[in-house]
Amino acid sequence: MQRRLSVVAIVSSILAVVIAGFLTVGGATAAAPPGGRAGTEREGAKGGNAEAEEQTQQTQERLDAVRAAKAAGTLRVQAAPPAPPSGWAGERVISPTADDWEPAIAADPNAPYVYLLATRYTGPTACGNQCPLPYHVLKISTDGGATWGADRYLCSCRGVQGQFDPEIEVVPSTGAVYAAWMNG
Repeated sequence: MQRRLSVVAIVSSILAVVIAGFLTVGGATAAAPPGGRAGTEREGAKGGNAEAEEQTQQTQERLDAVRAAKAAGTLRVQAAPPAPPSGWAGERVISPTADDWEPAIAADPNAPYVYLLATRYTGPTACGNQCPLPYHVLKISTDGGATWGADRYLCSCRGVQGQFDPEIEVVPSTGAVYAAWMNG
């Protein structure tokens, strides 16, 4: 009888060790949810870089598309009309030689100033080829948007892989202009 109890105790101990080993090596535990989500949750808590990777991929796809269109001879940009008709004239090209995306616009409610900020993927490179690609270009109108000044570059941002998602605002009470964007 005592031998049977010893065998039962040994078998129970072995079974407990096997179950514990399974749970810590290959099975689900409270510390690591199934599906391998623990790493992505930790990465998200640290800020992660999924959005930066997505922006980099989109940038590369756009640049590849421009290069392919240039090589095929199908890259064409028409110039905006010299003087639009009165009233709404529809969309206008920012630059006839550049590939501009993500325009942001702001107008001063107390003055005739209008500000346009866009992400530029091609065209003359700002900062003597020291700026990232894409970069942001600012255009300013002093006559309510009828005409626009020369391109201006806000930031050389050396060491940045690209600039994305520009925003621009005018403070109504002061006329101060603020711009913000994401660096890739």
